[in-house]
Amino acid sequence: MPNGGGYGGELVLHRYLDQDPMIEHEIFRKTKFPLRLKIIGKLRQLGFKWLGGVLECFWPVYPDPKDIDQRLLSFKPDLILTVAHAWWHLAAVKAACRNDLPLVTFFQDWWPDFNDVPKICRGPVERIFMRTAMLSDKVICISQGMIRQLGNLPNACHIHDLPSQVSVVPRSHQFDSKNERPLKLVYFGNLGEYGPMMEAALKLFEERSDIELHVFGPKPHWPSDVIDHYRNTERYHGSLPPDEMNTKISEFDAILVTMSFNESLKKRMRTSFPSKLIEGVQHGLPIIVWGPSYCSAVDWARSGDRAMTVTEPSAGALVEAIENTYSNGSFDLSSYAKGSREAAAEEFNPDEIRNQFRAELFDVLKREE
Repeated sequence: MPNGGGYGGELVLHRYLDQDPMIEHEIFRKTKFPLRLKIIGKLRQLGFKWLGGVLECFWPVYPDPKDIDQRLLSFKPDLILTVAHAWWHLAAVKAACRNDLPLVTFFQDWWPDFNDVPKICRGPVERIFMRTAMLSDKVICISQGMIRQLGNLPNACHIHDLPSQVSVVPRSHQFDSKNERPLKLVYFGNLGEYGPMMEAALKLFEERSDIELHVFGPKPHWPSDVIDHYRNTERYHGSLPPDEMNTKISEFDAILVTMSFNESLKKRMRTSFPSKLIEGVQHGLPIIVWGPSYCSAVDWARSGDRAMTVTEPSAGALVEAIENTYSNGSFDLSSYAKGSREAAAEEFNPDEIRNQFRAELFDVLKREE
């Protein structure tokens, strides 16, 4: 659902749809909660989260087909757009078939491997996920890795997440001991899966006076005393709305982007692509990618040496990589700042990404004529 104040897919859909005057759209929202959703919710409330998850996988909750068809009859769309996450994409596939409408589906993450899907259910859920891709007229993938994982389908294309447009003030990104100002790194984003990585990094950087790490994001996966500590030391700043965060980023010198080293998440790390990386390069700041060698962000960074990469899971490796840029009395990240500016002007250019999205929609409609 498009949401200008949201994060991830919600924010990207807002930019694609709500901010484009050439696209008229209507969102189908849930109007009532079926009995099975109440049962699943009650199981989770009583502490049976796993059982509730299994029940939902084999008894998915999505809207009544009559409600969907009534909305389609009223709005008369040219196509149906959905996101292959959770269960509503199943309803979109069926609605497109019933109403003879083309279907465009975003594949932004490998949903079957999410924690919401119990491991015992991941095989069947993945087959359903793949079936949506095969039945879609156009599959919009967030990464080349997603295209490969879906089997290089002929209906698949690669379009990056649409970032915000910002005004960049050129900066040198060199820091020396004479100005007595530390290098200020910023991380903004998911602190659930990436919470432990950020906690480990904060502990090491806390011991230094020449480098600071500042963290933004909702609900960090940390003990309450750790949250209090980093709030009090002004290193954890909570979560800000996207527009405010964009303004805040200009106060920092480099952006830290993470991807998980957890082996069980390998498929997700290969298929997803961090929207905060695309967002970060718009500011012309150096990007530091901390993640496994097989992840999509490291692949991108290494093609053209556009960002620093740290492919060891220890926070010490991150510190050491930054220390290695220290030469002649300064941290020099200028080559990575140049890589960000080039990426923002080329493959992550918001206007080009929007035009590519429009072109793919028009291609679908043209083939339906």
